[in-house]
Amino acid sequence: MTRALLVALGLALAPLSGCRDPAPPWLTMPTPEQHAARSFPATPGTPHEECSCDDCHADFPSFRQFDCLHCHTGAHASEAEVAQQHADAAVQDFSWASEACYRCHPDGAGVNHGPIFPISSGAHAGTSCRECHLSPTDRTALACAGCHPHTRATADGDHLQVGGYAFDSRRCLACHADSQVDRLSTHTGFPIGSGTKHVADRADCLRCHPAWRADKPFGADFTVADCLGCHVRAETDGRHDNQPDYRYETPACLGCHPAGRVEG
Repeated sequence: MTRALLVALGLALAPLSGCRDPAPPWLTMPTPEQHAARSFPATPGTPHEECSCDDCHADFPSFRQFDCLHCHTGAHASEAEVAQQHADAAVQDFSWASEACYRCHPDGAGVNHGPIFPISSGAHAGTSCRECHLSPTDRTALACAGCHPHTRATADGDHLQVGGYAFDSRRCLACHADSQVDRLSTHTGFPIGSGTKHVADRADCLRCHPAWRADKPFGADFTVADCLGCHVRAETDGRHDNQPDYRYETPACLGCHPAGRVEG
């Protein structure tokens, strides 16, 4: 029985439903925009813009049930090919089930995880989606903090010399957006090791590097530095009264003090 016939039958029986609570209506026909807001986008410009109601719901008595597996063509129509695509993308908990499709793709779009965060190789290879993503409807809710081996005791010990460290998933991702671990010993462009003026256990990494990356807005851009967040203008201006070329700008600061020291 098609959706159109079910709707017609519902309208025919509508006069007999006077005892129903009129709010909310028991028979609904949402607009594409309402359907997108409530359930799933099939509006112009989305991957499913040409889908009809029957394409997803025709085989079921309720709109709460849906089928993602039998309307796709090409590679999406083969369980083996779809399983291989997810294996290549390092998706560990793939399941050939409509509910699983919707759980991971609530907007109907695929995900190329490589440019976002590496999971096909490196330290996070083999990690399943649900290990990092706490909510299937909010992929920004992450579980870096607390995931093995990132227990609090271990992470706290590893960051004893890192200023501004916090056992917080968003903070983890801000500093390790590429899954990389940068050691203090590699920070050779500007010394922040023990005994230096800008020793890292006093300076906050994100205070010196407050800009965010264009390709990964959740990650700090460590190629951009800022000296002015710590060195306030009034005090800095006063210390440079006799410097004719002085400018209160980070490039000028680094040009005269590349190692963070006051020379002379």
